[in-house]
Amino acid sequence: ISQTTEDLEKKKKHVDDKIQELNKISQTIEKKQKNTTSSLNILKKKISLREKSINQTSIDLTIANNEILKNDIQKQNLNKGLIQNKKTIIHLQKNYKEIIKQLNIINKSNNMLSYVFASKNLSEAIQRLQYIKQIKESQQIKYMEIKKLNIDIKKNKDNIERLNYDLQKLQTSKKDILKEMSEKNKKQKKDSEEMNKKIQFLKNKKQEIKREIQENKIKSKKLEEKIEEMIALEIEKIKKGESAYFSNTPDYKKYSEDFLSNKSKLPWPVAQGVIIEDFGKHKHPIFDDIEIINNGVSIATNPNSIIRSVFKGYVASIISIPGQGNSIIISHGDYYTVYSNIEKVFVRQDQKVLTKQEIGVVKQDINGVYKLGFQVWEKQSKLNPADWIYKAY
Repeated sequence: ISQTTEDLEKKKKHVDDKIQELNKISQTIEKKQKNTTSSLNILKKKISLREKSINQTSIDLTIANNEILKNDIQKQNLNKGLIQNKKTIIHLQKNYKEIIKQLNIINKSNNMLSYVFASKNLSEAIQRLQYIKQIKESQQIKYMEIKKLNIDIKKNKDNIERLNYDLQKLQTSKKDILKEMSEKNKKQKKDSEEMNKKIQFLKNKKQEIKREIQENKIKSKKLEEKIEEMIALEIEKIKKGESAYFSNTPDYKKYSEDFLSNKSKLPWPVAQGVIIEDFGKHKHPIFDDIEIINNGVSIATNPNSIIRSVFKGYVASIISIPGQGNSIIISHGDYYTVYSNIEKVFVRQDQKVLTKQEIGVVKQDINGVYKLGFQVWEKQSKLNPADWIYKAY
């Protein structure tokens, strides 16, 4: 149970940390523009994460209640055992007194030997010896039984005291969990009300939102075509043995295998961030008739966030499109990672990079969001980056 609780607490901490990150990110956005699709996505993500956190806290509460119940049952059983042992010891002490009484009667005849020699014949003497032996053995047995019961009673009392201490701790923990649950539910209610306000506001801006999405589609298409072109060029260079890095090294296959073996374990391209726009085709968060296409994932992060390479490789291309910032393509053999919406670039074309090496700084978009576009390609096929980066919660 302690291991399960420990794992649960780790997951809950990761979720709560992500919520704190989103709080910082949303504060930055709302200074510039309060009601945007991005701010709605961030709020929705926060509500979703908090729901997960509430569920985890609910599990905490269930575990605490089960532990309290288990300790209560143990305590009841120990108390029953204590009462039974006390009754048994009273009975044994009564028997012990009777035995001592019999020994005293024998002792009054001066001593044991006198008692034996006073026998009328040998048979009676043997019987008297056996009788004395039996009384002494009974005395020793009863003494040991009483001694053992006293030890058991002390153990029971110590265990009951320990259980009382544990129960007190569990009751305090339960109060803390209930308080935590109450605070989370209040925040959830407040955020849900805020989300409904944003939705109502954005519903009146449908045409503006459609226009913005259309503009973004044109920009994304332009970037996608450029990425496809640069990856195709790199693949051709590798085939011809003209690639700046993999042409002169036998590591190409190993890079591909290592990258694949790290699926779902790759570090995040920013130290702090949350995915607010998923991979592939999906409906707009408000308008079902508006479709959004994302070739990767969009990660909201903090101002001046440093972008890191998620795996070792080399810079296959640096793309610069006016109005969209910079993009970096890093080759990892058959696989490529693409980082977009970059303000400053720290690397150069054909440079070798290591895992977590700093490659640039995230740019702020027109809505005030510091948002990194992150893509994963296998040759010329787009993959879901969320399947590749580490998910702790």
